Amino acid sequence: MAMTVPGRVVFRAMKRLAMAFALAFAACGGDDGVVHDAGLDAIRDLAITVEGSLAMPTYTVAVTIEANGTTRNYTFPVAGLPATVEFEAPIQLSDWNITVDAKSMSAVIIGRGMKTVPSGTAATSITVTPVP
Repeated sequence: MAMTVPGRVVFRAMKRLAMAFALAFAACGGDDGVVHDAGLDAIRDLAITVEGSLAMPTYTVAVTIEANGTTRNYTFPVAGLPATVEFEAPIQLSDWNITVDAKSMSAVIIGRGMKTVPSGTAATSITVTPVP
């Protein structure tokens, strides 16, 4: 029969209780004093509807977004105009300068449209006009 010393039993119980509190506190996280807004931190999409009346069919739409000196380029296959393309919006906080090129089957630019929108815009439309 094993003997237990009352002091060790109390120590083990206190150790287990301390571990339980530590795990519970770690699971809850600490208060870093910062209020997080999931709406501001969430990834957002930008939808651009490309419109226009061009002499040739449009097969691809090339979108260029410039903000704060950073340029992003996207290319989307489309089945003519109007067409809506959607992608992850840039995070930059300044206005977004958007250029849209409509391209023919042979990748020749047949139309272009430009627009400046405020950051955080979720949807916009851009009309492309024929390129001489």
